[in-house]
Amino acid sequence: MSRTNRFTKGFTLIELLVVIAIIGILSSIVLASLSTTRSKAKDTSAQGSLSSVRTAAEVFYGGTGNGSYGAPGLGTVSATGAVSPAFTGACLDADVAKLVTAAAAQGGNPATCSVGISGATYVTFVRLQNNIATETYCVDSNGFAGNTLTTGIVSAASGAVKCR
Repeated sequence: MSRTNRFTKGFTLIELLVVIAIIGILSSIVLASLSTTRSKAKDTSAQGSLSSVRTAAEVFYGGTGNGSYGAPGLGTVSATGAVSPAFTGACLDADVAKLVTAAAAQGGNPATCSVGISGATYVTFVRLQNNIATETYCVDSNGFAGNTLTTGIVSAASGAVKCR
């Protein structure tokens, strides 16, 4: 075997470095899009948790609440699970509280649950990761579930609470 044949087979160092650089660029693009996808998945999970609050609150209304969402009040749970001030009424129900706490953890922001003055209405909301700073995902006893551009609570003269 001649000396020239032995060295003409295979790739040069420059060719290998170019391929490694291309793979590095492609992997950084994929990782950047994965981060966005993860954030959107957490937001979707938080929305699902808050949407499930409606069912849990209606179970409370028809059962323990005896036709009411319970004592009025407003409670906020942090993304780490700390509640301040304490939940009241339907928000204090174990199932509702778990769902609101899960939404806060999934959304990465505090979640709020409030029962209106008369106990006839409730509202719960959280600011999601992919939303603008003033936009929240809100669910209320009137059947609304969606993004709002406010904190999510309107106190009418009757003391009712709802999403804007």
